[in-house]
Amino acid sequence: MQIRATGRAITGMLFFILVSIQPYALAAPPAQFEQRVYSVGIVPQFEVKRLHQIWQPILEQLEQRTGARFRLTGSPTISAFEKEILAGRFDFAYMNPYHIIQTQQRGNGYLPLVRDVGRDLHGILVVKKGEASHKVDELAGKPVAFPDTNALGATLMIKQALEDEFNISVDSRYVKTHDSVYLNVALGRVAAGGGVQKTFDRQSEELRALLQVMYTTSSVAPHPF
Repeated sequence: MQIRATGRAITGMLFFILVSIQPYALAAPPAQFEQRVYSVGIVPQFEVKRLHQIWQPILEQLEQRTGARFRLTGSPTISAFEKEILAGRFDFAYMNPYHIIQTQQRGNGYLPLVRDVGRDLHGILVVKKGEASHKVDELAGKPVAFPDTNALGATLMIKQALEDEFNISVDSRYVKTHDSVYLNVALGRVAAGGGVQKTFDRQSEELRALLQVMYTTSSVAPHPF
């Protein structure tokens, strides 16, 4: 499901989440359902303010349409988010497919409800226009920014491709969010950075003008809710 804060995207996401959650609402006694506050964890691809801008309107609409109460519960880093979902902290969560596998192995019961069938997930490598290397194999041994060790598209898929397709390793720098990856590349602090197309498209026009995509991985199913 897309997390762009546009009316169309929010409406589509809201509809599918609403359809998935509605049976639980109907099955619970009204008074008890209204009193409970459901925690919602979101993988922190962006900084906190932006995550709230994207997700708070969705949760507010869900509250209006279901009568339930939802609380957006933030995590400072992807690693912290991962620890929280493995501990079963959230009632609902938006996570990458690798996290789903991890939670199933732990047996804490996270079940994918919906995903965006119109867009698959793929990783991208970005470089600074006019200065950084434009050939992937030239990144061998150089500093490359990634959001976190277990970010699926932005880290795991990129690093697997570097190993399998180009037979190289890089000096990995973990900078906590996708936003930080792009900023570090633009500032010239690293030779390249791993991200996903969705988060790259959400950067400001000024920042995107300083960057270019040098490599794109194969695609997998996108993040489920």
